[in-house]
Amino acid sequence: MTTPLTLRSSLALLALGLAASACANRHSETPEHSATSQPPTEVITPAPDEPEAVDEELVALSRGMHASDMSEAVMDARAEAALTLDLDGGVRLWPDIRSMEAQTPVVLPVQEPSWMSLAKAEDGSFLVAFVDTAGAGRVARVEVEPNGARFRTLFETPATEPLFELHALDGGQRVLSLRVDHRVELFDMGGKVVSAIDQASFVPWQLRVSPRPGQAPAIMAILAGPTRVQPVSLRDDRLALDGDARTVVIDRGPNRNDLSLSPDGTTIAALRKPRSRKSRVTIELVDLATDQRRLLAVETDDRALPRLHWVDDGHLLLESGTGHGFRVDLSKAIPWTGETGRDETDGVAAMAVEEVALPYSEGSLRSHASVIAGIRLVPTSDALVLDPLDEDVHRKIGGEPVRPRSVALDADGGRVAWSSGGKVMVEALDAAGEPRVLADADAIELAFLGEDRLVGLTRSGEAKLWSCDDGQELESRILEVEGRARAAGFVRSGDRNGRLGILGEGSKDPVFQLEVVDGSLGTAQAVPTGGRSQWPELGVSRREASEIVSTLGFTAISPGDIRALVTAGDRHYIAGGGAAPLLYALGDGEPRELVLRAGEVERLVPDPSGQRVAVVQLVRRSETFGLIERDRSLDEMAVSVVDLRSGKRLWTRASMGVDDLGWSGDGQRVAIAGRSGGRVLDAGTGEVRLDRRHLAATVEQVADPAL
Repeated sequence: MTTPLTLRSSLALLALGLAASACANRHSETPEHSATSQPPTEVITPAPDEPEAVDEELVALSRGMHASDMSEAVMDARAEAALTLDLDGGVRLWPDIRSMEAQTPVVLPVQEPSWMSLAKAEDGSFLVAFVDTAGAGRVARVEVEPNGARFRTLFETPATEPLFELHALDGGQRVLSLRVDHRVELFDMGGKVVSAIDQASFVPWQLRVSPRPGQAPAIMAILAGPTRVQPVSLRDDRLALDGDARTVVIDRGPNRNDLSLSPDGTTIAALRKPRSRKSRVTIELVDLATDQRRLLAVETDDRALPRLHWVDDGHLLLESGTGHGFRVDLSKAIPWTGETGRDETDGVAAMAVEEVALPYSEGSLRSHASVIAGIRLVPTSDALVLDPLDEDVHRKIGGEPVRPRSVALDADGGRVAWSSGGKVMVEALDAAGEPRVLADADAIELAFLGEDRLVGLTRSGEAKLWSCDDGQELESRILEVEGRARAAGFVRSGDRNGRLGILGEGSKDPVFQLEVVDGSLGTAQAVPTGGRSQWPELGVSRREASEIVSTLGFTAISPGDIRALVTAGDRHYIAGGGAAPLLYALGDGEPRELVLRAGEVERLVPDPSGQRVAVVQLVRRSETFGLIERDRSLDEMAVSVVDLRSGKRLWTRASMGVDDLGWSGDGQRVAIAGRSGGRVLDAGTGEVRLDRRHLAATVEQVADPAL
């Protein structure tokens, strides 16, 4: 099993490859590897420096969804289990992707592998193999039981002898590797090399391994200069070259999409796209035993290079990234003995193909899809899509992501409320299990009122009051906000009292406030100029900031340099810009000046006591989408808590696209809501008390989209 290479791993392997080519050149100059040596056709005696087996210490594993978007996935030989990788480098094992029962994946103690592979053993355990970005290998066994899972490292290979690839073979008893020095090795579960091929005239840069359940896999080595494919046999634990290398022509460097081995190991498919502005591709089929060639041409529906999958030995699937696939019958390929350049193949008529609908195939998702045993697997941002190609339904396996846009903590920080995915949820920090859905509402602001009530404001400008006990809607009021509510905040003035501030979409819209009195919705009125600063979520315009600092007689910072300003009672907090932004605290004796960490200040949120301030800063902007717009939820942010008494920054936590931040009434806990999920932290130490990324795992069977 292989995984599509990410950019970080591709760069790492490129560096390793450059070092390996120098090693190969030195290797070829030694007498025992001269040009007159016979090509290796049998097992070469392994070098004595074999990896050492490690202590078989069992590590208890937990279950949990990915902390960030999934980016890669691989299956075992039978397409029954999968490994997934996320954008933060986290790895999960899905023990039974065929089951209709909901499952939460197993969290593996592996971080940011550049290569991963999976096999299922006869006893039901799983063999997992990883290569890290330094080239070190790790092979482990995972035992999954109903009441838990355990991880046992079997052996490791050092980064001083780096690997390109590490394949866990079906049955879970052997591992095949390709080292950067071009040595192909077969390991047993103790880390002993039981067979190897090592010859200067045999310089493989990549392997193709097609699993054949119940028997040895089909193996092919990719050689460079010119590109050639060399079959490798594995019989009775003996590796050997099998026949002659075959030359193939592709229009880019060898990769796992353009040069692919059939499931039975007899045929190589070479995908070419002769003209970049056309949707036409050609596929050359090379019989590895006889070197007989066949050719076919296909017209897809997009100019992007399609993803190539072997469905079975007689059929290919081309995935264009438009949501459509093209099933290719290889029996219709024509014999070919000529050149394979674009001028020579332009005359080959495009064959008729069967068009099929492929769920979750749009755009770059096609690059992460894989097919084994007729099962197509696609990792999406928050779910695995299992798509049997011979059925018109697919399964979506995963948990609904929690990406809250608003958050609230109660008086002592024991309960938290989230608004995510059109739902308002409440959960206790000391209770196991899932949050309870309180209401179906898209709330942009939430606040607890005493022990039993929650107030919220929806995007449409409707204020609502719910009972925390049963979710009953107690009150509702539509506010006179022009357009939709752009932002909102709540300022507490007692256990069950406060003011809900609302900012409309228009730049000149006035700020409204809704009084909440004794746990009930009161009157609404416009806020006088300058009053907007009491709600950190609403921000302050440059004109308002200028009026405030002028009234205060504060001259240490000009209004144009103010990045954030908030008023809490008779205190004012002002943040400036620059490479080392400053935080000014005014209103309690002499103004205090504190140096913040690097990053553009976006928001200041003081705690209820005014002793600490949470600072939200932009660390890196997301990439531009289109010409003018960008996805702000992908901005890399940092949340810090600053102690105003000592003038020290207590801690900093990274987060993606911070949408809201809330304090508990006693100021001892702080909650962060954003694309990274929802977290509740200890305000003094930054220790995470609750990390909510997903709801419970589900399995949903869905009909494939229509063509």
